[in-house]
Amino acid sequence: MVDGLCEQFKIKHQNSTIYRPQMNGSVEAANKNLKKIIRKMTERHHDWHEKLPYALMAYRTAIRTSTGATPYNLMYGMEAVLLVEVEIPSLHILMEAKLDEADWINVRTLPKNKLEAHYISQNSIMASRLAFCIAIVLIFLWSVADAFVYSPPKIFNVVNYGARADGNTDDSQAFLRAWSDACQWKGSSTVLIPGGTYMLHSITFSGPCLGEMTFFIRGTLKAPTIPALFFTDTWIGFHSVDNLTVTGSGYLDGQGASAWHYNDCFKNSQCLPLPSSLRFDFIRNSKIQYLSSINSKKVHINLFACNNIDISYVRVSAPENSPNTDGIHIGASTNIKISRASIGTGDDCISMVSGSQNIDISEVICGPGHGISIGSLGKGSQNQNVMGISVRNATFWNTENGVRIKTWSPSWSSLASNISFQNIIMKNVGNPIIIDQKYCPHCPPSGGESVSKVQIRDVEFNDISGTSSSKVALSLQCSKLVPCQNVKLVDIDLAYKGLGVLAIASCSNVIGTSYGIQNPGGCL
Repeated sequence: MVDGLCEQFKIKHQNSTIYRPQMNGSVEAANKNLKKIIRKMTERHHDWHEKLPYALMAYRTAIRTSTGATPYNLMYGMEAVLLVEVEIPSLHILMEAKLDEADWINVRTLPKNKLEAHYISQNSIMASRLAFCIAIVLIFLWSVADAFVYSPPKIFNVVNYGARADGNTDDSQAFLRAWSDACQWKGSSTVLIPGGTYMLHSITFSGPCLGEMTFFIRGTLKAPTIPALFFTDTWIGFHSVDNLTVTGSGYLDGQGASAWHYNDCFKNSQCLPLPSSLRFDFIRNSKIQYLSSINSKKVHINLFACNNIDISYVRVSAPENSPNTDGIHIGASTNIKISRASIGTGDDCISMVSGSQNIDISEVICGPGHGISIGSLGKGSQNQNVMGISVRNATFWNTENGVRIKTWSPSWSSLASNISFQNIIMKNVGNPIIIDQKYCPHCPPSGGESVSKVQIRDVEFNDISGTSSSKVALSLQCSKLVPCQNVKLVDIDLAYKGLGVLAIASCSNVIGTSYGIQNPGGCL
């Protein structure tokens, strides 16, 4: 953009050197003079782009050299010395406007009294032109920014768009209209769902949006119970949005009891999909906070192809016998942080599958449910590696499993590595620590032994204590074809709840080491 303005207005000038000192006269121009002229000539003009050349010409003929002469050389496009200081606020304006950052990023932190020296040191006509052009562009932005770049924050209340909030009327279209207007707002915007009960059919809020978006839920959102309306993969979805915050003290009620008996895909090849309550696809730099999700028909919160998501203070609740109601499911996503969540459901509290990388989970309470699982991995030919998983400061109670890594057998090749489980308390948990590379639920018995091709390595179980409801408190069953490598057991203290019976460990095809307390021991 800067170079384009220079070329359009044929602005040419050149720094003086010791070999050509002040040959065309030195012009020192303050930003405020040019700003004043441009503002006066472009004020209240929608055709500012036509007025700008005249403003520049007025500026050129108004300034004086140090000897008092008019700089005619500028008027006729001849080279001349023109020193223009670009102040730090100017650079901040450019930064906010996102203008050709590569052109000015190297000078934005310089104090203004050093900026001129910086350009001279480059010994380049282009650098000198850039300094002058930046001044012109930023001053123009000062005069018109309020008109078309920045807008104040605004709230878009779904009730104002026709939402009835009676719990029976489908309010989906009102929500979509509010979202559409908010998404086109150039400043930060909030879609507000006030107190009340809102019936929503399957709905997706799509971006990209012009500003930061907040979806603020105070009321209760209810899913339909009519089968014709819920056979889809998404109830409430967000797609291709950056800088999104979904928050509020409200509830998402999936009304899953109306659909759980349809969850029979393991025995019915003609089964129809059931929806995730809250689905995020291709979302970046966003937050999910303070929400409560109850009785989802399938997964409560589902993330796919997301990056840099912070999930905190969420509450998930469904009966322990509700099928496939994972609390938070993550796939093909990176840099996901989950903290201070309370999850009790009928499947995994948190599950991470193919392509999950750099996932940080802390201060989570899990139970009832199936624990926190990595996998199942290796089912399809397009599997991506799973790496950089950290689970710490978590509590499990009355769960079928604790911390688990599971891979299909047989499977396609992939890798699961750099995984850490640390400072975890188990309370009446079945299989507190488990690696299962023979995972194949509902598979018929086979005549031969199938093996997993998923390589598991660099895994640490550290400071895990509590009680196990299963006699085998530690089970590491790795692949015979690709054994687990570099597995570390540090300070493991798990007791079996059965009277007079000690917990035991069972391991196969594992290469690793153990340190500190080992109860049960004898594995590594």
